Amino acid sequence: MNKKIIKNSMINSSKKQETQPLERDLLNELNIANKEIANQLIESKKNEKDLVIVEKKLATQTEEKETLADELSVVNKELVIQKKDKKTRTKELGIVKTELALQNAENEDLATELVSVNKELIFQKDEKKKRTRELKSANKELVFQANEKQTQTDKFIIIKKAIISQAVEIENLTYQNQMNGLNNRKYFLDALARYDLEANLPISIIMCEINGLAIINHSLGHFMADEILTRIIKILSRVVRTEDVSICFSSGEFALILPKTNMNKSNRIVKKLKAFTSNEKAGLFDVSISCGTQTKLIMSDSLDETVKIAQEKLNIDRKIEGTIVENNTIGLIMEMLFEKNNREMLHSSRVSNMCERLAQKLHFDQGVVARIRATGMLHDIGKIGIDEKILNESGKLNEHEWAEIKKHPEIGYRILSASNEFIIHAKDVLQHHERIDGTGYPNGIKGEEISLVAKIISIVDAYDALISERPYRKALCEKDAIEEIIRCSGSQFDTELVKVFVEMIREHGDFKEK
Repeated sequence: MNKKIIKNSMINSSKKQETQPLERDLLNELNIANKEIANQLIESKKNEKDLVIVEKKLATQTEEKETLADELSVVNKELVIQKKDKKTRTKELGIVKTELALQNAENEDLATELVSVNKELIFQKDEKKKRTRELKSANKELVFQANEKQTQTDKFIIIKKAIISQAVEIENLTYQNQMNGLNNRKYFLDALARYDLEANLPISIIMCEINGLAIINHSLGHFMADEILTRIIKILSRVVRTEDVSICFSSGEFALILPKTNMNKSNRIVKKLKAFTSNEKAGLFDVSISCGTQTKLIMSDSLDETVKIAQEKLNIDRKIEGTIVENNTIGLIMEMLFEKNNREMLHSSRVSNMCERLAQKLHFDQGVVARIRATGMLHDIGKIGIDEKILNESGKLNEHEWAEIKKHPEIGYRILSASNEFIIHAKDVLQHHERIDGTGYPNGIKGEEISLVAKIISIVDAYDALISERPYRKALCEKDAIEEIIRCSGSQFDTELVKVFVEMIREHGDFKEK
């Protein structure tokens, strides 16, 4: 519309070029204005283009803004969540901070420990160097040992073969007495179980014991005991039948298992055993055995009970025959002792007489007096086990010889304990060198621990030794001997017994010639 106005104005302007000056001025101004408007129109078009571009940019920016707004909304939501997480993490960080504080304290302790550990590691490092040197030395030794090991391995193979062979022998020895080769108690028990069959009925058991063997063993040694045992084994081999079983329990006990043998046959075998042994001797000693036998007739009977009854019969036989043999054996031992040393015979005789007189003065009954007299005679029986050279030594005994002499109470005790008849004297003989103050031998007992009979023998034995002459000293007179006994009263001897003994000597003399 403006374009039309401008065009019309221009036309009118050209038609009226000749118009009035005022109009020309107006026209000039209008021309100028038109030019200006034209320029403005051009600029306006240009601006419109720019506006279109700007609008497009604004539209684009608006979309971007909306996108950013959406993104900001998401971001805001995320920030809200992160804010909550931050609070949670803040709390967690507080806890962690507390834990870290504790850990720091622990770390300080650990640091202290590490310092100590480092010191220990330094020490260990030095030790390791030392051990390394030792290992090098050991390795050299191992190389040497490896060579030795091969040699030893070859030897071990040989030894292993020998051990296998020995194992077989040991299995056999399990059933054998090592001293004499006869079967032992284990074999006896196993044999009883094997032979306890109806086919073997009637089955008889004979239990045997060598009389006085223990006494001989304790007094004269195992060589004499072995000689007697050897003789009994030979007798058994003559009496035992092929189907019988002979067993040696110990050095002096035997058993026979006799299958299909009644009581009459068993008794005949016992008589034959005793007849054969009655003719035997070992040195001065008679060889003798005690026996007991019993027969099992039916299977319901106990074979163990049969053995028990046979043992009881043996005990009865031993009290009769065994006692006689034991008495004879003790007598022979005393004779052998006196033959070794005549001085011992005179000494034992005087001690026995003085013990009897002292017991009478103490008003003991006749049975006790007889016992004390016998103990006085037997008190040094243990010296049978002492070397004859020591017993007959003319000078003072050296330390070794004195130690041997001090064994005689124990040897005497073992000899007498092996006899049912003489066991009553065993304890008194064992204690006759004990002292009231506990410094005696062999057990160092004192005071009331020592038997009354041993206290009596102790005084009498010492007194007789004092009044008897020795190669290394003269005999004391009665007065000096009594003074010595009184001096040792309360330490070596019982005070009350010393008083009675001294009174007896002053009344009756010292029995030196009796």
